[in-house]
Amino acid sequence: MMKRLLLAALAAFLLSAPVGAGGAAPSSRIAFGRDLGGLSGDLTSLYTVRPDGSGLRRLTTGPTQNLDPSWSRDGTRFVFSSSRNARSEIGTLTSAGYRPLTPGPWLDGDPAFARDRHHLAFFRSRSFGHQDIYVADANGRGAHNLTHGRGVNWAPTWAPDSKTLAFVRFESFGAQIWQMNRDGSGQRPLTSTGSWNDHPSFSPDGRQLVYSARRNGNYDLYSLNLQTRRERRLTRTPGAELEPVWSPDGSKIAFVAYTAGTSFTDVYVINSDGSGRRVITRADSNNSSPAWSVDGKQIAFEKEHFLGHDTDLYLINSDGTNERPAVTLDWSEITPVWIP
Repeated sequence: MMKRLLLAALAAFLLSAPVGAGGAAPSSRIAFGRDLGGLSGDLTSLYTVRPDGSGLRRLTTGPTQNLDPSWSRDGTRFVFSSSRNARSEIGTLTSAGYRPLTPGPWLDGDPAFARDRHHLAFFRSRSFGHQDIYVADANGRGAHNLTHGRGVNWAPTWAPDSKTLAFVRFESFGAQIWQMNRDGSGQRPLTSTGSWNDHPSFSPDGRQLVYSARRNGNYDLYSLNLQTRRERRLTRTPGAELEPVWSPDGSKIAFVAYTAGTSFTDVYVINSDGSGRRVITRADSNNSSPAWSVDGKQIAFEKEHFLGHDTDLYLINSDGTNERPAVTLDWSEITPVWIP
């Protein structure tokens, strides 16, 4: 029988922390990947850190790519994608070290825990050009294919009720966002226009979905009322708006866009109806991958330096004040995720 994914000691190791900058909760920690560029045989490892930059801890080691960390809502279970031996699998950490959850001759990625803590979604590619969405239990057992070879599928995103998922499907006419039940039934497209629709994110109450869509040659943000199927365009600029993510209370959306008059991307925040647009980061570098803190008061993001050769982990208050570095090590710190 598989051991518990995280023992109490490991949970305490990952989650305990004093109050950090900006009034962060005592248990706040941020997980991120660090691209080591093959230094000492290491590729990409996972770390955690407190919001004030203290308590840096390395979670994974070895000549592997470890990415896409996902925590259960209660913060006690932790999975990630791990590339090793020319394949990629979903794995976790136990008291004995690394443990694969989906070993096999395939490529798995994009792991996502459902809020109910009992289901895990991810994509699996068995051959070039074929990629499906799978769901398993929280231990990786009973994995079953939900999309059965139709198109190339990625970005499984759970609805708050853990009963349905949104995902992206690429077919000959482009990438559209779809929704289906947890068992794979009821598959239906949520978008049908534009050449590329991506980055689906459910509102905390599960009533709306926000996403980025390329229409008429430009990427803008749209929201969809999942009950009425009414779509609303949230942004109307010449630049590209990408990576939308809801605030925990559902009142705001953070995203990435190019700032006018510069060649840089910044993190922006708008109200959920598209009003109140404001840039919150400084246009002195490329800023991307926004991630809201659990209390909605802070946003973690990547700040790129030296034309992409170095990326640091930064934080900023959600009102745009107090931008500050959290981790500024050599190489790159990427894709921050707040631990619940």
